Amino acid sequence: MCFRPAEIQINKCPECGKINKPIAKVCVDCGAALDTGPADINCPICGTPNPASATSCANCGATESEIMMAMAPKAPTPPKAPGAPSAPKAPGIPKPPVPPAAPGA
Repeated sequence: MCFRPAEIQINKCPECGKINKPIAKVCVDCGAALDTGPADINCPICGTPNPASATSCANCGATESEIMMAMAPKAPTPPKAPGAPSAPKAPGIPKPPVPPAAPGA
């Protein structure tokens, strides 16, 4: 029985353009390093690198849905509406002057 991955990736050398076997890590023609698959993705919650195929973080245990929520763009908060204008203040009533104190009191 032959095991064949569900998705076969063409492994084209970035240096010389030679087509290599999907499992090759270096080019058979020039020896240049080939792309070995998807790069690790850092958890947006704790920053730990995880394989792109992981469904939860190996460090903090965040699930795929929690990670997706953390990566989703935040909706902008609408600006606050200005408050209702307050009523104008009535002019103050002037206080009557204080009479001088009587002498000798």
